[in-house]
Order: sequence, then C-alpha cells, then structure tokens
Amino acid sequence: MWPGERAGTPVPLWVNHQDTVTSAPLTRGQAAAAAWTTAAMTAGTLSLLCLAAWKGSVRVLDHHRYAQWDAEWSQVEPRWSKRLPS
Repeated sequence: MWPGERAGTPVPLWVNHQDTVTSAPLTRGQAAAAAWTTAAMTAGTLSLLCLAAWKGSVRVLDHHRYAQWDAEWSQVEPRWSKRLPS
C-alpha cells in the first residue's frame, strides 16, 4: 500500500511457492534483455574457450614438432657438416 490509498483499493501482491511476499516477475522486456545478455556472455565465453584450446593445441604440437626436429637434426648435422668444405 502507498500512503494516501483508500481502504479497499486493490493492491497487487506477489508470493512465491512458500507463500512469502516477493517482488513482481520480470516483464517481457526484462526477460528478453536477460536472455540476450546471457546468450552474448555464453557466446563470448565459448569463443574464448575455443580460442584457448586451439592456441594450447598449437603450442603442444609445436613443442613436439620442434623436439622431433632437434632430435633428427642432431643425427643428421654431424654427417652433413663433414661434407662441407672446411
């Protein structure tokens, strides 16, 4: 009730499943805004997770590729360098 209301004036009252007074439900606009915000945050987070997974995979694969390159070079380089003129 607001001050100055007449007795008997209808007042909207919202209660939850436990019959305690609660705030009014969201309007259609508020629900849409909340949905769009959630969708945008989910899309952004998912994009960042995919980017992090891709970058991490590239880093791991590069590490293994460089290790394999070093192992092969350590076998080939001694034979190869002996063929170069001194």
